[in-house]
Amino acid sequence: MPNVPSSDKTTDHENKTKANKNRQKKKTKASSTDLQPQQQKTSSADRKTQEEKKKKGKRSSRLERRYGRFHCKNCNRGWESSHVYVVAGTLQVVYKQKCKKCRLPWFPYVNEELEESDDARPRHVDVKKPHPADLCGKCLAGYRCN
Repeated sequence: MPNVPSSDKTTDHENKTKANKNRQKKKTKASSTDLQPQQQKTSSADRKTQEEKKKKGKRSSRLERRYGRFHCKNCNRGWESSHVYVVAGTLQVVYKQKCKKCRLPWFPYVNEELEESDDARPRHVDVKKPHPADLCGKCLAGYRCN
């Protein structure tokens, strides 16, 4: 081994260490670069899907009409309605209804199928009575119930 000053040994060692670090960075950059286009494609597809869902809004899901019971916590008034709309196959109510007295919107505390079962509580909905569109969340959103 030739006589090399200690500062030169350190420099060689530092250069080798830097070279190794640069190689590792290049590998990391290459692998992350390889993944980036694929991630971007997925991201843009996801964005498009999300934008389409936003445009369609609540209309994108098929709605199912059900029966519901409401209670206004503000004025303690209760009412029933056969115009409760849920996402088909779920119990997730989409539109609220306003209280006739204080005009605050509420979700039903109970929603059931339109067809009355034998063990259900009696219902007090008059099918001949006109639908109060001014209290109905769906009608107010621009989608008529009739």
